[in-house]
Amino acid sequence: MATLTLTERVSVNGFSFEKATTYSASGVRTIEDTVANGQTDKQVNIGIDVSQVAFFMIYSDKAVTVETNSGSSPTNTLNLLAGVPHIWKGASDLYAFKLTGDVTTSIFITNASGATANITIVLIDDATV
Repeated sequence: MATLTLTERVSVNGFSFEKATTYSASGVRTIEDTVANGQTDKQVNIGIDVSQVAFFMIYSDKAVTVETNSGSSPTNTLNLLAGVPHIWKGASDLYAFKLTGDVTTSIFITNASGATANITIVLIDDATV
């Protein structure tokens, strides 16, 4: 069983709040990769059954575009801002999962930021189906 704990903290004007949430499922995958400046549609192999995802995070230290399944006709497109992780916290999240269709084999990343982008993906899902 894979388990991840996400801690969220707010502190302002004497008010402080912290909440730790644990996400568990049978599988965990982490990918760390780089995408050179000017690179278009770098293929990163990962399959995602969106119905089985318990937690998903994708992070880039540079602004990049992420497309699922195809670089020319994607199922979904995520425009990541530099240093701002895209996190989906499973069924407890207030927002819908941005990946609306399964990722059959790959995502494609384009980097026009001016420098090499460092990408991190964390996925917790039910790997038994």
